[in-house]
Order: sequence, then C-alpha cells, then structure tokens
Amino acid sequence: LAEGEADATSALEHPGLFPGLPPYGSLALVDVMLAKGKLAEATDLFAQAVSRHAAAGHIRYLQMRARLRAAEGHADGALEDLFACGRLEQEWDARTPAFSTWRADAVPLLVSVDRMDEARTLAQEEHERCRAFRAPAPLAASLRSLALVEQGASQVALLEQAVAEVQRSPARLERAITLLELGAATRRAGRRADAA
Repeated sequence: LAEGEADATSALEHPGLFPGLPPYGSLALVDVMLAKGKLAEATDLFAQAVSRHAAAGHIRYLQMRARLRAAEGHADGALEDLFACGRLEQEWDARTPAFSTWRADAVPLLVSVDRMDEARTLAQEEHERCRAFRAPAPLAASLRSLALVEQGASQVALLEQAVAEVQRSPARLERAITLLELGAATRRAGRRADAA
C-alpha cells in the first residue's frame, strides 16, 4: 500500500505528463486510502477527481465511487454505480477485465442484500471473462466472488483456486484478502488447524 500510495502521489504531482487522460492517479490513491481504512481521506481525494461520461476511464471512476459508497454503507447507491459501469461496458463493447472488474465489486453487495440469483449470475459472468483473459489477479478476484455464492467444500475449493492464481501475481493486497477469506471458509468447514 505504501508503494501504491507513493506511485499515485507521484502521478498527481505531474499531471501535465498525460494531458487528457482520466484521473487514474487520483483514483488509485482513493483505492489505497480505502484499503488503509481512511474513508474520510478517500472521500476528500475522490471529490477532487473529475471524469467525463465519454472518457475511457469513466467506468473506473464509477467503480471507485461505488467502492466509496459501499464503504459508507450505501449498498444501493454503490450497486447503482456498478450497474452503470455495466451499461457503459456494453455501450463501448469493452470485454476485458483489464478495463473494469465491476462485477467482482457488485457480487458481495448483492449477497449482502440477499439478491443471490443476481450475485451468482454476475459472479459467473466475471469468472468467464477473467478465465478467457487469464490475468492472475482479476481471475483470483473472480474466483473469490464466485466463492461468495457457494458454501462448504465448493466455497473452499474455489478459494484455494483463487489463492493459486493470485500467487502468480504481484497483487499482494488481493492475495491477503483471498487468504483471509480462505482461512474463514476453512474454519467454517471445521478445519481449524488448516484455517490458522
């Protein structure tokens, strides 16, 4: 997180290097602040980021606003933003998870409001997209989302696959989150020593 914060801050200090690009540095810094649990700082930073609907990064902007709304406890507003990502994705015919992983963000929110059928559909869609793309970190996140709509041994198996994928990636935060969820699922399955 410290390295991500430094890189994002550096991007903000040199805005003229990439004129016309979306505010990726700001959004990356917002993501870091959320991961650190600094919601107020994330909110302040996000307020400074500006995005236009037609800009290539607008999906990422909406996804970040959804993450902020989710962190504030506004699941409905977050889901509204995430489904807007899906509409833009269709409008622009964007098929790669390198562009957006909004489905992986929507699945836990849908599960939290007991919309399991929608969660399952989105988790399966995201997994198919990520499996075709084969980038380890998005694939791990898609497996983690798919695990949310499963239980017992199936859930543990999906999370074990997610850990195997993310191990091939430099995405250390995703690795930590995935290991935490695998540990919790393994404990729920009654395998306390393995969970620890």
